[in-house]
This record gives sequence, C-alpha cells and structure tokens, in this order.
Amino acid sequence: MLTLFAHMFKEEWRMHSTLFGSLNFALFPVLIFAIAFMGTFILPLISNVMDIMLLSITVHAQFVLLGIMVGSFGIMGKEVMNRRFGQGSRIAYSARSLPVSERIVFLNFVVKDIVYYFILWVLPFGLGFLVASPFNGIGIQYPLLLLLTMSLGFLFGLCTIFLLSTIYLRSKTALFAVLAAVIVVFLAAGTMYPPETILSALILPVLLFNSFTISGLVFTICIIAILFALSIAFFTPADTGSEKHYRNILDSFSQRLGFLKENTLVAKDFIDLYRSGIGVGQIIFSFILPLGLIWLILSFLTGFITQDNILFTIAVVTGIIASTMYTWLTEFDSISVHHFLPLNISSVIRAKVGTFTVLQAIRKASPMQSFSASRSLSSNWPL
Repeated sequence: MLTLFAHMFKEEWRMHSTLFGSLNFALFPVLIFAIAFMGTFILPLISNVMDIMLLSITVHAQFVLLGIMVGSFGIMGKEVMNRRFGQGSRIAYSARSLPVSERIVFLNFVVKDIVYYFILWVLPFGLGFLVASPFNGIGIQYPLLLLLTMSLGFLFGLCTIFLLSTIYLRSKTALFAVLAAVIVVFLAAGTMYPPETILSALILPVLLFNSFTISGLVFTICIIAILFALSIAFFTPADTGSEKHYRNILDSFSQRLGFLKENTLVAKDFIDLYRSGIGVGQIIFSFILPLGLIWLILSFLTGFITQDNILFTIAVVTGIIASTMYTWLTEFDSISVHHFLPLNISSVIRAKVGTFTVLQAIRKASPMQSFSASRSLSSNWPL
C-alpha cells in the first residue's frame, strides 16, 4: 500500500518536472506562498469594496474549483500522458497488470492527489497568509482556520468530481440525471434564498469558516468521507480495450479553416484533440462545472463592483488563462516529430498560433455569457 503510494507520488512529480522543468516546478509553491503573503497586505483595501462574507466564499470556491480541476485532470491523465509521451501510461492505468485490486490502485491514486496537491497548492497559500498575518494585526486563529477550511474545500471538490466520474463510468444516463436534479434543486432554491446563502450551503467549509463549531467540523468531514467512500465503493475500471475507427475528416476540416494560412496543421491539432479520447463527461467535469462556479461568483460581484471593473477582472483572468492554454497547446507536441515532414519551424509555430486563436474565439464567449447571466441573476436575487 505505502509502496504503491510512494511510486505514484514520484510518478506525479516526474511528470510535472518533465513538462515544466524541475526547478521551475519546484518553485511553484514558493510563488503561491508569495502571492498569498503579498495579498494579505491588501486585505484592508479589499474589505472596503467587498464584504468579508463574499471574500470568504470567493476564496473557498477557488479551492473547491481547484479540487474539481485536479480530479478532472486525473480522469484525463491517460490521454495527456499518451499525447505527450507516446505510449507511456500511468500506474493507475496499469492496474490489470499489478498484483493488487483495482480499487486499491484507485484508492492510492485519490490519496496521492490529495497529498500531492495539498503540498503544491493549499499549504503554501495557507502558510503565506499565516506568515503575513502578524504584520496586519490578524489573530493567528484566522489563518489556521482558513488553512483548515481551504483544505476541506479542496477535498470536497476533489471527492465530488471523483464520485461523479464513478457514476459516469457506470452509467452516463445516471450522471446526467444527477446533474439535472442538482440544477433543478439549485434553480428552485434560487427563488427562495439569496445566492450567498445557497453558495454557503453548497460549499460547507464556508459555513465552518464564518461560524466554527466542532459539530460543524464533524458534519463537514462526514460529508467528505461519504463522498470519498462512495467513489471508492462504486468504482469500476473503464474498458479501454475497445477498437475505435475514425473517418478521414482532414480535408473537409482544412477547408473550413481555409481563412488560416496553415489550415492543414491547425486542422490536425483539432483532430488530435478529438481523437485523444476526451468525451462528454470530461467536458462537463473540466468546463461546465467551473463555468457555473464563475457564473455564481460574477453574480455576487455585480452588487459590489461596477460593470467596468468586472469586465477588467474578466480581461485579466482571460489573459492569464490564455497564456496557460498556449503553454498546454505547445507542451503536448514535440517539434522533433515535424522534422520528418517538408515543413519549416515557422510554419509549425504559425499553426500553433492559429489553433490558439480559434480556441480563444470559443473560450472568450464563455466569460461574457457568464457576465450577461450574472447581470440577469443579480436583478432577480437581492444582494
């Protein structure tokens, strides 16, 4: 058990250090620490324009979203590894060849993600706030409580997405039924309660942070434990041995992208993404759920910040995500595979820029749709 966990932990580190460089990736927690440390000093300014309740919801929602993103990446791990390392695979996807049960492998995989990303993200953020708090006259109990509730929020998002992935592997219909039921309940609650009440109920660590009680802590831990236990108990390995056939769509797709100079290479990029195995369930996990969370956060901000400032915030976030998207787009494609083709390096670079441009057109519509939805939501829900 411990040996399997240790090997998975090393595997996760080697994958990230190979993708981003050992030193760069090792300094990432230092960057998170510095951001939290410096952000603590501007809390007095933020509190002048944003309610503390809203601020706590926003911080905890980000760590719930982090848990969702980590869980989503775990689901897509096989496709990511195969695209970057050829036929390389992860230990979790070699369960059939290991002398242990698949549930044990999955259990170690979940625990590894919890420990690994806690050290990478949650702990540096909490320590940054803790170290800077004495300089701002903040009692030590608040950063310690925040570290606890942020950790619970991260676990809540991670265990929820793993449970949804377990449901998805067993029955896609059941997954859509669960999501539809959640949406119906949320819309019904929206007619009776303000949004901050609903978000606090959905993100239990927020309630714990604003009003800490031992019974609340036990209740929150029990909910997370139930999600964790159900995801392990109902886990079933996906059958990845099926044979797939794809028709040739390169010519037709290239014609649709004829407005780009390197349209053939751009079409190849999108076909590679399509054939990498990313399905509807993974799109829901990695796109629709975070988009819904952003929609809720924007609905709060419209009551405290002017629309111009919200648009500026969206622009900043868009720029950050844009740079990250381009990094991932180029990270999974080695220039060496193009040396055997009659292509210039400049053509490959232009193709990547073209693929990036098309993706931006799709992605930029999402924040604006969220902003429009948040405006209509704020007009119906009193803030």
